[in-house]
Amino acid sequence: MPICETARPPPYPGGYRKDVPPRLLAHSTIPDAERLIADRAASEKRRAENKARHSAIIARRRQSVEDIRSGKFLPTLPPSIQAPLDALRAERLAIARNEAVDLHLAVLGRTMRTRSADAKATAADSALSEVLAQLD
Repeated sequence: MPICETARPPPYPGGYRKDVPPRLLAHSTIPDAERLIADRAASEKRRAENKARHSAIIARRRQSVEDIRSGKFLPTLPPSIQAPLDALRAERLAIARNEAVDLHLAVLGRTMRTRSADAKATAADSALSEVLAQLD
């Protein structure tokens, strides 16, 4: 029996692992190169599937955030209630816009009005008057 064991070639081409160049060592330790190639293709396929699944999760999360921000999940109110709420929201926006124009002028410290400041104030006043007209 010891004769048969010595008749087999050593597991590495050089007889010892330290004698074998790394390139040959890699080839000699891989029993099935075709399986390795198939595994590489399968791993690339799994990597692509994982990336697609990750992208889909991110897309779903972004969509849910957009739905929440847009008010998609808010209950729909009857028109008799929704119309005054919309008018109130528009009024608050117009008032906030007018206050922003006044604050802008105050920050700049302008004592005299300019054409652009007049245009901003006029636009804000007209928006406010439209909202107030809708409430009447």
